Amino acid sequence: MTSIVNLLPAERLTFIPAAGEEPEHYKISGGLHYVPQGYYCYSHLLEQNLVPISRNTYEAVVWNGKRWIKLYHFNNCRPKRKRKRKPTSNQIEALAIGRKKLSEMYVCHQCKDPISPLSKNLKIYDNKFLCDYCFLRFRRESEELLDEQEMLGHLFFDEWL
Repeated sequence: MTSIVNLLPAERLTFIPAAGEEPEHYKISGGLHYVPQGYYCYSHLLEQNLVPISRNTYEAVVWNGKRWIKLYHFNNCRPKRKRKRKPTSNQIEALAIGRKKLSEMYVCHQCKDPISPLSKNLKIYDNKFLCDYCFLRFRRESEELLDEQEMLGHLFFDEWL
């Protein structure tokens, strides 16, 4: 690999030693016109579906009129990974099993209708899922039972007196 020192005249380059987290690099004076072939900024690498091996391995910086731009050599880059990968057959099977278990888990205990876990109609009573209809029916029946017990209690209490 040819060094940037061999590609540009010495008056255009200033060597900057390593300091802190910054690696040693060269400062190119004169702007983007003097960037040698094979050196690219991050956005130009992305256009070519490349990324630097490490963001801290830049070899030179150049002033573009607003800020310093880091330049990476073409040989210190790798192909950009695609964001979406295809799932393996094991992953697809695991998802199918999980979905089946979820569909079995969120079923009304009384009428056996499926209930969405995100549904507002999901009621839990005695650690069992009930749909709205069954919950209201259960509530109505329990209120009627309580009313009957109250009536029986009053009758028994009146008879006892």
